[in-house]
Amino acid sequence: MSETPPQKFVAYPRETVATYGTPEKLEALGKGYFGLSIAFVANVVLFFAVQFCAVVGMAAVFLGIVVLFAAVIALTIPHNKNIAYGKGWSKSQAWIASVLMGINSVICCGIIGYSVMQSQAMNEMKRYCVKPGFLGLYKNRAAPAWRQPATVAQLWRMSRDDLRHVKAANRL
Repeated sequence: MSETPPQKFVAYPRETVATYGTPEKLEALGKGYFGLSIAFVANVVLFFAVQFCAVVGMAAVFLGIVVLFAAVIALTIPHNKNIAYGKGWSKSQAWIASVLMGINSVICCGIIGYSVMQSQAMNEMKRYCVKPGFLGLYKNRAAPAWRQPATVAQLWRMSRDDLRHVKAANRL
């Protein structure tokens, strides 16, 4: 009897596993996304409070606008920093986004700035296979993804093809 030949491997190019993001970045994106929703409600309340200042006088309106601008920056900067960390942006970009959101809140109640930042966060979270709902992201769908680091870490290590299979399975 002859011996079996040693096992040899074929030298063909193999796919490398494409990794994307970390569980910490996904969590930061989710916290920023949901935090901006709460900040938007506070922005609307402050915006209408400034509108009622017109009864008192122009000085009260000017003071209200300054307070609205400063409050929006203070409310949005922590959440924009989370989104900036999740997207790999610098902290200065989070500050710029918050200042622009403050200016936008004075002009048109800020809905454009909030929707832009939340859509940026949502587009990034889609890369982690987090499925949005009809009117955005539901917390009960997204929170388990970052509360269970093992699940996110497993997704993180999957290749792009594997992620497509996960997305297809979630649609069924």
